[in-house]
Amino acid sequence: MTYSRFFYTEYESPFKHENDEGRFAIFSTPQFLTPSLGFRKEVGLQRFAVLWDGAPDNQMIQIIEEAIAARVMSPVRLLHVSESHLEIIADNNLSGDKKKAFEYAWGALAGKAMMGAWTAAVFTEGKMHPAVDGGRLLRSYAPEILKYGALGIQNYSLALCLVSGEWVAAKVT
Repeated sequence: MTYSRFFYTEYESPFKHENDEGRFAIFSTPQFLTPSLGFRKEVGLQRFAVLWDGAPDNQMIQIIEEAIAARVMSPVRLLHVSESHLEIIADNNLSGDKKKAFEYAWGALAGKAMMGAWTAAVFTEGKMHPAVDGGRLLRSYAPEILKYGALGIQNYSLALCLVSGEWVAAKVT
């Protein structure tokens, strides 16, 4: 499904397991920054995941677009909203003052949703501590999504092109 002009849906899957019901999607977007918010030497392709309780949330789509425009998306590996609490799993390379700026920016973005009712928490991949009042889906599903989702930023190559191998250039003689 197309959600945005800023990012592409690579994979989407609903899940239903015991009492859990939701869906996750893996998206991609061009990326000019590193996971630690520095500039890349060449453009990359960033893959990130969103884990939804139930149906996709248009507010999350808008926040992702704003994060891309504000240049604070590059560290993001996975996003999840549970009970108005936005949980962000960021790359382990994000640290120090840049992590503080990242947390501030995402707090401001989350504050725009639902008339300021969302709060944000940032965790790095190795230190996930989802909120006590939510986060059950994050604890249950994020480790597998992070492990198998091929998330992060990789250098652009023709192999990443969606139509790679579907046509052959004509020989010029």
